Amino acid sequence: MDKIIVVGAGISGLLSALELSEAGYEVSILDQSDFGRESSWAGGGIISPLYPWEYPEAINQLAALSQHYYPTLVKRLYEATDIDPEYRESGMLFLDQDEDGPGYRWAQTQAQLRYQLLDGAALHAAEPGLKTALPHALLFENRAQVRNPRLLKAVIQVLKNKNVKLLSRSSVEQVLVRHNEVRGVKTNQGEILAPHVLICAGAWSGQSGLFEQAKTIYPVQGQMLLYRIAANTLRHVILDQGRYIIPRADGRVLVGSTMEPRGFDKQITQQAFKALNEFACSHFPVLENQLETHWAGLRPATDDHLPVIGPHPSIHGLYINAGHFRNGVVMAPASARLILNIIAKQPTILDPTAFAPRLKKQN
Repeated sequence: MDKIIVVGAGISGLLSALELSEAGYEVSILDQSDFGRESSWAGGGIISPLYPWEYPEAINQLAALSQHYYPTLVKRLYEATDIDPEYRESGMLFLDQDEDGPGYRWAQTQAQLRYQLLDGAALHAAEPGLKTALPHALLFENRAQVRNPRLLKAVIQVLKNKNVKLLSRSSVEQVLVRHNEVRGVKTNQGEILAPHVLICAGAWSGQSGLFEQAKTIYPVQGQMLLYRIAANTLRHVILDQGRYIIPRADGRVLVGSTMEPRGFDKQITQQAFKALNEFACSHFPVLENQLETHWAGLRPATDDHLPVIGPHPSIHGLYINAGHFRNGVVMAPASARLILNIIAKQPTILDPTAFAPRLKKQN
């Protein structure tokens, strides 16, 4: 049985570990912090790129595969753990798109997408609490969300059930290489040996020289607000000018998010709070004075918005699955399947060269 070390326990690392374990690999997964507490936990859990028409086709292909996988995945997780990831097909309502917008033109090209252009009366019926005078808005009916902290918790429990080695607070200081072949990793707790290492460390993937091509991945801070109101007050995921409002089943409402290049700083700010709170309450006055908490996370960004998925160009046994920016939860199931295909030398679900433009030998 081949051994593999997965570095990073966000949703990409966790689902990659699950795919590898189920394919017969002996998996150890390490994280420098607690499992599932970085970008994957901090985000909104929308199972779609926010504005899919603005992204490269490769991202939409990965997202479409994940959208296909998610219903079965969350059902399996729920049955195995009794933890409900709260997958809900709540739809996405775009307040900044009408019949002349790029979203409407893009929707007309998508065979599997159910959509409607709502006029003022239909918009009020769809979201009675929404304060707006818009003549039209665009609804993607069959877009879903998942409660990402519960999704992470369920995947972690399944990995424990499968006897995958979970090593939290274990920071990787060096990938051990001999004659251009991986031997394992050196951590703050000692060496762990394996012929395969997969880097899934999100915004930290380029740190410590773990995978030099991953230096193209950098952190972008995003701040979020969480409100609590009566359940079912809001019905849809709302998008407007790059920000979103996400209603959970229990009445909690997430509002996000900022995009701030502040390095690895996760401190929240009054400026972000004011901007997000005004955005939320101007759309839904019922949220006024109902704030529960405020946090920040670090997205793993790349300049072209493409994740980096594939093998190291010159070190045998070293791989990466990182750089998903705002779409980590969206693309994680398909990205995990793709990296398994690559590591196991199986036919790939998508053309892997689309996600590895930077994985070239360096002179």
